[in-house]
Amino acid sequence: MKKSLFVFFILGISFSLSAQITLNIKVDKEQVVSPEFDGIWQLAFITGSDDTEIQAKPMPHFKMYGKDNSFKIVTSLKGLFIIATEGVYHVNDKKSYTESITHSSSDAILNNKDNVLEYKFINKDAMLVTFNMPNTPVKGRELWLRVKSPRTEPFSNSL
Repeated sequence: MKKSLFVFFILGISFSLSAQITLNIKVDKEQVVSPEFDGIWQLAFITGSDDTEIQAKPMPHFKMYGKDNSFKIVTSLKGLFIIATEGVYHVNDKKSYTESITHSSSDAILNNKDNVLEYKFINKDAMLVTFNMPNTPVKGRELWLRVKSPRTEPFSNSL
């Protein structure tokens, strides 16, 4: 329970601090060798880009990748955080991973579906993802930014 409260506290701070800013994300020329999915990522709306930099505005949507290969997409709606989608993921290769969606409260058609996503880490804390939505011809493109926490060690049981 305490870990969940901490996660939602960090998500709330991250969203409230970033709601009005535009970020300039540097594109590394070298491929990220060992990308790390684990952690909390925030969706960003791409407003511009070139070969060296992407401009983006953070959005109120977060994806949490667990070390146990679970994932959750959490969205903020009028100050409330809602788990929109959850499931498990596995990395297929250096360019794609699969999300096996067990539950989606935002789109019931996604329940119990696999979705293959192509990814590219543009630096160690920014990932471009492209995908086709299951059962539709819609092609999606997203930019996810790692949320950095000021506290990296786990909470003690004394809290």
